[in-house]
Amino acid sequence: MGTEWTSRDRVRATLAGEIPDRVPLSFWGSQCGPHDILYWRILEYYGLPRDDAQYNFRKNKGHTVNFYDDRINDKFGTDIRYVWSGATDVNSPNFRTFKPDSGEDIDGEDLYGVGFRATGYQVQVVPGRFPIKQETENVEEFSLDPIEHYRFPDPKQLVRVDELRERLAFLKKHYPNHALGARAINSFGLFEQTCHLIGHENTFMAIALNPQIVHRCAERLKEFFLAIYEIYLGECGKDVDLVELSGDDYAGTFMSMVSAETYVEFYMQHYQEIIQRIKELAPNAKVMFHSDGNIMKFVEHWIDSGADAIHSCESNVGNDHREMKRRWGDRVTFMGALDVKTPMQKSVEKTEEEIRLKMEIFKPGGRFILCPENHLQRDCKVECLHRAFEYARQLGIYAPVGAGV
Repeated sequence: MGTEWTSRDRVRATLAGEIPDRVPLSFWGSQCGPHDILYWRILEYYGLPRDDAQYNFRKNKGHTVNFYDDRINDKFGTDIRYVWSGATDVNSPNFRTFKPDSGEDIDGEDLYGVGFRATGYQVQVVPGRFPIKQETENVEEFSLDPIEHYRFPDPKQLVRVDELRERLAFLKKHYPNHALGARAINSFGLFEQTCHLIGHENTFMAIALNPQIVHRCAERLKEFFLAIYEIYLGECGKDVDLVELSGDDYAGTFMSMVSAETYVEFYMQHYQEIIQRIKELAPNAKVMFHSDGNIMKFVEHWIDSGADAIHSCESNVGNDHREMKRRWGDRVTFMGALDVKTPMQKSVEKTEEEIRLKMEIFKPGGRFILCPENHLQRDCKVECLHRAFEYARQLGIYAPVGAGV
């Protein structure tokens, strides 16, 4: 092979711990897309026609990020294009009639039976509307029976195989040299989905006072997720280069919501089994783990769970980026790190400053894919977002440029 690198070469090299020609770029994965209102502004910025029917991949519009548009990825010059299972609607209440900025609220339930409310075009869980209910409010008296009898959605109905095959054929035809990513099958991972099934307060209380409840929820969720992967990756596994796990936020701003020991006790073995099966179904793919917040105490355990890449490396929440790179930069690929809360809301100059900083920290030695660290909200300036990717393509070049892989 000559010296011309393709996007797929670039991403595969980075995920394998090799030095590519430049830092790969990504956008619109499961954990970093634009709020719908920002998406429409991006279309206006580039003079692209709006076509909701074609680009709305969440049919129920029960999220704040309901679209996926390859045209914008083309404008940004990103290196990964994504397939999805169709299970994107499992966590989406049917909000198709909701109008942004209408001033009205609308309630609904996702396919798990979790209650959601759209308010001001933000979608939130409704407190108390959780599908696995207990007759007693005393967590110590909780029974396993409601968990055992709960019926999960049918994986065969969730995975839209025809749509998946059509999407995969489209990418092979129009993006044969791009890396292919498999979007997450669920909006929430084992910990967060447990919170949504039995209630957030109940989950935290049960971890301390009735751990069998949390163990069994996690086990049943693992079985459910694996059933989806069997169908999903059975269709596209041999073609994808990256598989995103469902986002599981163990950390908040500056501190974790649970301890690292809790992750190890309740979730680590299940993730090891999930990741192992993913790699059997997608033998050429690497696996990405996502969590918001200060993740410093979890990174080692996620690597031990089998994760090859970690998103989001969030800024301004207590993460020591230089220490993260020093300690784990030769063992895992960091994805994200592009601050979505401050620089792109201010100016192009602040955005350029952000790109320079993150390249300085994460670029050396490879194993870095730059992308937004979270979903971009409506206050982001489109000209700043455009400049972020443009400038990243310039600063991300490694010298000397090597041959492709």
